[in-house]
Amino acid sequence: MLGPDGALWFPVSLKNNVAGTPFQVARIDASSGNETDYPFSASAQPTGIAVGPDKNLWITTKSGTVASIGQMTTSATIGAKTFYPVQTVTKGPYGPVSMVLGPAIVSGPNSALWFIETQTQQNASGMITYQYYLGEISTTGQVSSFALPNTFTPTTSNAGIAAGSDGNLWIAGTENANSQTAACGLLQVTPPSPSSASGFLSVFYQIPNNAYCAQSVAAGPDNAIWGSLLSSTVVIPSTIVPPPPALLRMTTSGLVSYVPIPRQPLYASQPGGSCTLTWDSGNILWFDVCQVYSTSGTTTSIGNQEAFIGRYQLQ
Repeated sequence: MLGPDGALWFPVSLKNNVAGTPFQVARIDASSGNETDYPFSASAQPTGIAVGPDKNLWITTKSGTVASIGQMTTSATIGAKTFYPVQTVTKGPYGPVSMVLGPAIVSGPNSALWFIETQTQQNASGMITYQYYLGEISTTGQVSSFALPNTFTPTTSNAGIAAGSDGNLWIAGTENANSQTAACGLLQVTPPSPSSASGFLSVFYQIPNNAYCAQSVAAGPDNAIWGSLLSSTVVIPSTIVPPPPALLRMTTSGLVSYVPIPRQPLYASQPGGSCTLTWDSGNILWFDVCQVYSTSGTTTSIGNQEAFIGRYQLQ
């Protein structure tokens, strides 16, 4: 994430594999390339990161049943932190009801930050049910939650939500998951005003023919929504040939086009799909390749094979 100070900031989730070492947030200076690690928390693992309207970093975390969103300064006292708890466990009629914080967070409408939550609870039949929520947190730590359509399942990516140029939020995910009518695409959400407690308008835009499934989204300098794509995990019509790896471009009216990810002739494994992406200040889109094709054409995870970082210059 490009910070307000012009440096690159990112969460360090592995605690350097040293017992007792706190989780950290790292800063890379844009001019020197030097990295500085700032202690974040002994128990709250940072997962997603965004720059807020207050010019601070806002960081989602996970830590059992007490996950929170952290606010971290990048100027004056660099690394100073405040934590706001957002994850709860309450008692339901058939067992605990848990509201679990997702990794994605973005600065958006209402001068607030927006994120995804998952509510899990047991029903009368003993089955675990899921309801997804859009969360809003103000820069003073006030939290609100709004239920997403119960047919929609958001992606678990730490960049699965973006604030579009149309003033709406865009969320990557699946409509009617685990059914024959499942569809991959983006959910456009018109956020409620701060005084509203009654939901919002939303429109689901399907990726044509279920050719791909979007993992992450980012608002582009061309006013479109860009997405990283993996091979489709839902039903593809038998008449459709699986498409080559690509990046998604969707206008705010739902029109779709693609930018192909080129082959890499010097490598045995070839790019097959991307998990995350971000724009820099020079109108360059940076993306990873987290899915590759082996020489036999089988889609596999990166594992010990060649990994790629790609860049696309907006024309």
